Amino acid sequence: MCGAALANAWIIDSIDMHDTGHYTKGHAGCALVPSLISCIHIYEKTNNNKKLTGKEFLTTLVVGYEIAYRAGHSLHVTVSDIHSSGSWVSLGCSAMLCRLLKLSFDCTAHALGIAEYYGPRSQIMRCVDYPTMLKDGLGQGALVGISSALLGELGFSGSPAVTMTKTDDNQLLFDIWDSLGKEYRINIVHVYKYHACCYWAQPSLNAIEKLKRKYPDIDFTDDKIFTINIYTFPEATCLLQTVPKTSDQAQYSISFSTAAALIYDRVGPKQLNGMNDQKIINLIEKIHVHIDPQLDPTFMLGDGEKGKTIDDKNIPAMTSNASTIVITLHDGSQYNSGLSFVKWDKLAGENEPSDEDLIEKYLWLCEEAGVKDREIVEKLKNICINDIENIEDMNILQDIIASIDCKNSFKHQTNNNNNNLFQSQ
Repeated sequence: MCGAALANAWIIDSIDMHDTGHYTKGHAGCALVPSLISCIHIYEKTNNNKKLTGKEFLTTLVVGYEIAYRAGHSLHVTVSDIHSSGSWVSLGCSAMLCRLLKLSFDCTAHALGIAEYYGPRSQIMRCVDYPTMLKDGLGQGALVGISSALLGELGFSGSPAVTMTKTDDNQLLFDIWDSLGKEYRINIVHVYKYHACCYWAQPSLNAIEKLKRKYPDIDFTDDKIFTINIYTFPEATCLLQTVPKTSDQAQYSISFSTAAALIYDRVGPKQLNGMNDQKIINLIEKIHVHIDPQLDPTFMLGDGEKGKTIDDKNIPAMTSNASTIVITLHDGSQYNSGLSFVKWDKLAGENEPSDEDLIEKYLWLCEEAGVKDREIVEKLKNICINDIENIEDMNILQDIIASIDCKNSFKHQTNNNNNNLFQSQ
């Protein structure tokens, strides 16, 4: 169970195309979903062999999101470093299993304290500066979360979870946790990624899309382009700006992802394995990244009304995720995208993805990854989109996932497993 949560969170995190929550600067679902799937069977243990239903599965997943998003928010407003998602998502993973195990209040409190104490408080900027398989610490967050609940069940004691403490002398922390059970942060701050790259690079890729729509008759190809200037927020300028040597570097490269989007429209698994794509390399050499001084911490993303909580308080986005791209052609003409935000980010005023958009993303990813079994693809789609609330036994989800033949995957076919990781860097 712990190993499955660890391994599958690592696999999901290896393609930076999961969800994001504002103010957490990170990704919850990448660890929550595989952790919960790994725990489906344990529900029978505490419920007289009763199977975990789809409704209970969804309810438990929402519990994980609400705890994780608040823990991430609390952590980031109480410490100066930006920590990996694993540091706070561990509490959400722990909370889910505590629910399934029906642990007492005291055992749950100890489990959450263990999850927070053992959670990987890794400084994410280290991985931004040197992108590797460490990514966002989500595998370790899942592992710690699941193991902490099991330890709590056994009577292992933990220190109180500081980031979950409602203190009268810290109004912000009080507000974060006082709203638990009254509002659902997942409905306010949850964002799905459109491209497979760091969230901080996503506004630039949306700017590319806007440029193409705005100037449909302009030829934005390498031989026509003189320079590409990206004006964005400070954190995004820390992303890699040179030619990447691994797919992990490619995901944390604002220059690579922008160039790939300009050529291929969308960045997915195949593009992430295109480090030797000469068309992308040629464009990277023309890209220059600058800090936009207007995008400071006081900048309010998009429509502030969409970020209101039930207490009429604005939820801070933590970073000013926005970007402007100016492309200059060899003939001297310039094309400005205007200020752009993350695609599908409703807090920034963008349109939310419809069910059809998410289905298209899922099917596209299956195709990109080389999943050949169409019957399995359709079964998963129908379960997750249409039928999950009516399912009486969620073990079916484990069974379908386990039956997927990974030998046909794009990663396997290209044999791009970063075996020579350190030699290549």
